[in-house]
Amino acid sequence: MLREVGGFDREAPVGEDILACAALLKAGYQSAYVSTAYVVHSHNYTFAQEYERYLQIGQMHAMRPELLKTFGRPEGEGMRLIRAELKEALRIAPWIGLATLIRAAFKYLGYRRGRMSRA
Repeated sequence: MLREVGGFDREAPVGEDILACAALLKAGYQSAYVSTAYVVHSHNYTFAQEYERYLQIGQMHAMRPELLKTFGRPEGEGMRLIRAELKEALRIAPWIGLATLIRAAFKYLGYRRGRMSRA
């Protein structure tokens, strides 16, 4: 199926998996939520690295505006994620909540700058 839709986009700075999934959905395939699936995906990024990653995500969205038109903007889901992270961080320790807010600001600023670019 992946070969059928052209495989992974090697020119995308990030998000090649998202682009492949979008191509599969457009080709009529379906994506499914599997509640029993267990995935661990983690990074230990500095604030600057978070900014750079989200800058690249914003650039990818700027390069592929059809993604946002077809599947919607990510900001709503991003806010839900920040609220959930903040709630959990504050439960653990208040200073972690502050770091969560700072990290979210770096992500947002990087993403917005990337979206404004024409990279």
